[in-house]
Amino acid sequence: MALLVSAAVMVVSQLYCLLPVFTQLQVALSVPVTDVALLTTFFGFAYAVGFLFWGPISDKFGRQLVMLVGMILLACISVVVAMLESYDHLLMMRVVQGFFAASYPPVALAWIAENLAAEKRMKAIAYMSSAFLLAALIGQLLGEWLIQSSLFTYMLISAAAYAVIALGITFLPKAPHRKPVSLLSIWVKMPAVLCSPRLFKAYLATLFVLASFVSVYGFFAQSYQASLDVMGISASAIRWWVAPFMLIPLFVSKLIIKWGAQKTVTFGLLGIAITLVAQIFLLNMNSLVFILFHIGFVACIATVVPSLIAYVSALADDRHRGLAIALYTFFLFVGASAGAWVVTKFEPSAMYWVSAVLVIVSLINAPWVPVQGKVKTQ
Repeated sequence: MALLVSAAVMVVSQLYCLLPVFTQLQVALSVPVTDVALLTTFFGFAYAVGFLFWGPISDKFGRQLVMLVGMILLACISVVVAMLESYDHLLMMRVVQGFFAASYPPVALAWIAENLAAEKRMKAIAYMSSAFLLAALIGQLLGEWLIQSSLFTYMLISAAAYAVIALGITFLPKAPHRKPVSLLSIWVKMPAVLCSPRLFKAYLATLFVLASFVSVYGFFAQSYQASLDVMGISASAIRWWVAPFMLIPLFVSKLIIKWGAQKTVTFGLLGIAITLVAQIFLLNMNSLVFILFHIGFVACIATVVPSLIAYVSALADDRHRGLAIALYTFFLFVGASAGAWVVTKFEPSAMYWVSAVLVIVSLINAPWVPVQGKVKTQ
């Protein structure tokens, strides 16, 4: 389990590692900051699209083989990225890197579902959910520490880690033999799942969860930096303070059992919206209250991410549940990619609009809003 969790942190960290160093890379690469942001945005889109490819591929060829091949490819492409100095080549290879990185998260979760006993499975998924969230902070901390004028050091260290992880994957127990699946038969089901009104509103909520998180930390490194300095706070310190709250997925199952996934998602989204607005309003004012609201913001996101998995699972038909969850991860990370783009295209006041949208999608997903069919308890 330690191998799978460590791998999750190292792989997903690639999405967030450039957020705190946009300015440094702008100087090093001699391009506008909007172009630097594309190194994250394009990675994220390729990463999200990759989920829809590698998951079905692992259904056909096996989880362990896909994880192993994907990790080897990720190690190789990370070495290539480390050597590049041209922005255009770097942007192209970040797309490839994002696609290869997507070979791990959905396949690892599927491996856990097939190989662990029921009592261990939920705990393992909770650990993986926490790892995916912690990667958002660890990736930024490592990026701030290791990336100054180039990606060379960070990418080589990452490549070495992926090589070690690939070796460890060879020692994992082999999954049970699976009946061969046609990839086309899986992909042709996507329109039906996407057009489901109940799933569509859940995906709409999913889109804005990590978008709000990534955009806030992007603004911390850009527009908010002067305001944080006035309050005597550093972005690095904030990341350390909120790190423990990324472990909330380990405990959120009890809340879902008590309230239900739908109600947990609704109030979690409202919490994200309220704390997001409060942070913007409190800039340059009370540092302690600002930190408390930011902790609340991160805690709400850490609650909503696993709750949305349970919510999507409950809304989906039995025959489409695996694909529905794969599409959930797709929209989650498309949102994360869009968050990096928002930082370079809009003023910080755009966060008020993001908050308004979060309120709307929370109300759309509220338990008192009629849906087609009944939300099942999972």
